[in-house]
Amino acid sequence: MGMEILVGNLNTLGFYDFFLPFLLFVAIIFGLLQKNKVFGEENTKAIDGIVAMCVSFFVINYTPIGLYFSMLFAIGASIIGAILVGVIILGMVGIDMGKFFNSGEGGKLDNKYAGPAIAGVLLVVIGLFLYASGLYDKFIKGYVPSIGEDTIITVVAILFVIVVFVVITGAGKKAPTS
Repeated sequence: MGMEILVGNLNTLGFYDFFLPFLLFVAIIFGLLQKNKVFGEENTKAIDGIVAMCVSFFVINYTPIGLYFSMLFAIGASIIGAILVGVIILGMVGIDMGKFFNSGEGGKLDNKYAGPAIAGVLLVVIGLFLYASGLYDKFIKGYVPSIGEDTIITVVAILFVIVVFVVITGAGKKAPTS
């Protein structure tokens, strides 16, 4: 119960919408200034730190970037959770993910389904990101007016089930060696 109050108080104080994005930008800008030696080759950590903090304050104050990062990390956590559930389900039906993506000689994937599986997972992740972030509604939905969201979700789900079925039924077969 105490952690809920603490998290709520941090949210009220702007910890997630202001402070954490501010620290993220300070770290990124400071690292870029240090790496690129913008203010010279000498020890310029103090100057780089002040410039990084100033730029970060401007970015956080004049843009809604804190809310964007809060939403982005929430979407990312949801996608990672969905991938984890998928890996658990595949493990329950007997597919060992370590062996499924086992690299052969020269780094080549031994399993002929590994490449299409990676491509499929990437497509699903990109689709989930576009849909969850609102980019689908903003950019894509207007170009596909005759297809509703429910239809698209149904087609993607059916394709996913078909791919899982093909992988499960074909995973135990060995490819003929020549």
